[in-house]
Amino acid sequence: MEGAAILLFSLLLLYKSYASDLNIISDSRFLTDEDTLVSPGRVFEQGFFKPGSSENRYLGIWYKNISVRTVVWVANRDRPLPGASPLELKIADRGILGLFNNSSKVWSSNTTTSGTATAKLWDNGNLVVVDQQERVFWQSFDYPTDTLLPGMKLGRDYVKGKEWYLTPWKNSQDPAPGELTWGADRLGYPENKLRQGASVKFRGGPWSNERFPGVSVFSKSLTFRYDVTVNESEVSYAYNLEDNLT
Repeated sequence: MEGAAILLFSLLLLYKSYASDLNIISDSRFLTDEDTLVSPGRVFEQGFFKPGSSENRYLGIWYKNISVRTVVWVANRDRPLPGASPLELKIADRGILGLFNNSSKVWSSNTTTSGTATAKLWDNGNLVVVDQQERVFWQSFDYPTDTLLPGMKLGRDYVKGKEWYLTPWKNSQDPAPGELTWGADRLGYPENKLRQGASVKFRGGPWSNERFPGVSVFSKSLTFRYDVTVNESEVSYAYNLEDNLT
């Protein structure tokens, strides 16, 4: 009897270890309160967290191997979840990635697909929903919060009608969007602008094929490169780390 109890306890530990370290979310594999979704190289992970001393819960992405949790993206930043009711992130009907509080939908990717869909977290911090052919039809990089990661764009996609910009947290306890925005002016070449409402607080000057003239960091040796796109479909810029360039 004692041996059976030990075996059962060991199996429960193994199950918990497996369940709390997911590499995919589907219609049958859910992310729950105690679970995390981990990128293949274990660079980033996604799960539920409470900022600071707040009791509100949020779905976020952070660096896995930094001891002080550094959150880089929040899904329900303006819809906090108080209390301790069960949470689930799963693929729902028609391939929608949804966050559910009990049976109530709190947040979703608001996209659909006719085939089988799964959600994955890439090593660059991008949460993606893909179909069976691994085609991306939704990604968190299209919805930046307060952190610009390598490969994430600022600017506008005129085809999809998406605008990419950053907004800070209101404070360390509340990730809801603050008053400031950081983005790219879309008239002509991209230009960094910090705004508070309609008021421009800082401008970095238009891209000159080499640099933003108003950004002092360009006077130093850079370890990243800007990729700028200006055409009829898109005006944007992103940066990539030199170690990732070929």
